[in-house]
Amino acid sequence: RGCVDTSMLPSRDWPLLGLLFARTSAGSVEVRVATQLAVPPADARAAWLDYAWARGGGLPGTATLLEDGGQSRTLLPVFLKERLVATQAESEIGYSVTDAGPALADVVPGSHSAVVSFSPRRDGTEMVWEVEFETRARRDFWAAFTRTSVGEVSSNLASFVQPEREFTLSARLAGSPEAAVGAWLQCLDDGDLGVPMPPPVVVSRGDESRAGYERLILPPGLRERVTRVERTALEYTVLNPAWRTCYPAHTHRGEVAFAPCEDAGGGACTRMVWRVCVRPQRYGRWAVELLTTLIVPAFARNLAARRASDEGQEVDAGVEWCWS
Repeated sequence: RGCVDTSMLPSRDWPLLGLLFARTSAGSVEVRVATQLAVPPADARAAWLDYAWARGGGLPGTATLLEDGGQSRTLLPVFLKERLVATQAESEIGYSVTDAGPALADVVPGSHSAVVSFSPRRDGTEMVWEVEFETRARRDFWAAFTRTSVGEVSSNLASFVQPEREFTLSARLAGSPEAAVGAWLQCLDDGDLGVPMPPPVVVSRGDESRAGYERLILPPGLRERVTRVERTALEYTVLNPAWRTCYPAHTHRGEVAFAPCEDAGGGACTRMVWRVCVRPQRYGRWAVELLTTLIVPAFARNLAARRASDEGQEVDAGVEWCWS
């Protein structure tokens, strides 16, 4: 079964299709959308530039081309060109449409202006996004379209700045921490994670320590990279988490640490602590938590069995995990 992008499912916005073909007159469009963000104003402003401006704000099927050092952008596939403009306050961001493109021919050239302001609140920031422009026709459609698209990006941004969810797992492994690091990396390379998955395609072997190792899982096209490898620890990240890759998160990073311990029989073993930090996308928390809770413990049990076999030593893995 493939993944479902909930942003493409039917919603209350289907009436837009009726407005598109309705005979409505020209006129002014004024849209104001207020959204609460769970970060301070400076962080909210930076997140808007990074996520909403530079990356398209999570609108389905939208790609962004940046120009002039990020001051201008083109939204594809509609070829809408926009440019950042100066505002009177540092807490605001202004932009305007410089070329509406063929799809937005109803918009009067030079009439568009937008300001996004960020005001401190007790629990973070109130972001107010205001857009104004003139239309030659279909004013009602363009008002509804703008309100919907600005609202979607604002809601996506709110999820983007949410605190990370943290998954922590602990397990005991036979042998030394150094051997456990090597076995963990070998399991990743083999695709031997304890759950049925397609064999990975190795994109890069990385350096001598295996930092920079990258693999591609087909399907769904998920890319994972080991970012740091030390004697008793490693870190990795998912490069392209999204609905289309069946892992609907904004970010995913993992840290795995290995330390010596003793098993119940007094023998030497290794304590593995695996921490996953993830920011789910809108509507994606259930999928992210389900997949993480399925895959990481299965990987840990499989790794424990491999280390027990390699060392000829039975160790109770004692796999435990929790979300926080």
